[in-house]
Amino acid sequence: MSHFQPPFTITAKIIHYISDIAEALGKLSVFYNKNDIHQDRENIVKNQIQNTLAIEGSDLTRPHINTPHRDDDSLVTEIAQEKNDIANTYNQLDNWDTNLCNDFLSAHKTLMLSRGSNAGHYRTSNVDKGKRLQMAPQALHIPQMMEELFSWLASSNQHPLIKSSVFHYELKFIHPFVDGNSRIGCIWQTQMLKQWNPLFALMPIEGIVATSEEQYRTAISNSTETGDSCAFIEYILENVLCAVLTFNDSLSDKKPTPQQNPTTVKTQQTPQVKALINILSQAGDSLNRKQLQVKLNLKDRKHFRERYLKPAIDAALIEMTIPDKPNSKLQKYRLV
Repeated sequence: MSHFQPPFTITAKIIHYISDIAEALGKLSVFYNKNDIHQDRENIVKNQIQNTLAIEGSDLTRPHINTPHRDDDSLVTEIAQEKNDIANTYNQLDNWDTNLCNDFLSAHKTLMLSRGSNAGHYRTSNVDKGKRLQMAPQALHIPQMMEELFSWLASSNQHPLIKSSVFHYELKFIHPFVDGNSRIGCIWQTQMLKQWNPLFALMPIEGIVATSEEQYRTAISNSTETGDSCAFIEYILENVLCAVLTFNDSLSDKKPTPQQNPTTVKTQQTPQVKALINILSQAGDSLNRKQLQVKLNLKDRKHFRERYLKPAIDAALIEMTIPDKPNSKLQKYRLV
């Protein structure tokens, strides 16, 4: 029985990134919810198609993708076929289990269908060293390496941000397919993150990689040289945080979601308090500290109390269910 454990180090920087990302997602949830994502699905998929086409594995430039020359029939056909493949992949993603290797192969087959007979099949030849910074594993080892990787993925209890990043890097290192490794790696990681928090539909890994390909390649190279995917994890998390913060900034003037009470929203002071109010509004009931921290993706009790709970109580936005015993184990919080 295999006990494969991909090598990676969890640094203080990674821990801070995870904490900051969770907090930023909590703020974003004030402005965006599952209904918003569903309503924007068409635009989201359109952007994902554009980003996926621009990722390594395509000879098409963004101008070609957006406005192919009308006289170039072959290019127009190629783009149309690839867009159709990508759209079909996104439409089926929720039907595939991210922990199953067979589903992963099915996704690759759908994604790369128009690019040749290798779609959905592992490469059977070795990779030319001249085309890569590092030599990929020999083709004969790929089935076992992929089986071990998915076995680890299914059993790992690491945080989704770490686990999905490690998987993405290991996939790039193994280089299991002739074409489309980066594309399927990005899509699979995004799907894993969406299962953790649906808001990642708004900030897919495809978009991050498409706009930072040089950093992407450097992070992969550095991780391979050190034999530790830490550099790649830090690259992904740094750019995820940037994407969430940027999205937050773009929505800072957006009206609150319908679930929120207009009177309450008017008196909110900080994004942290907004997030707390939104959680209690959606719950429609009183919640204890642990429940609130889970819903806000917060692990630090002191941070939660000082930045979320205390300001909301001081502003008379929420109240304790047992006010005469503030430290009671049965204590819960509700909207005023």
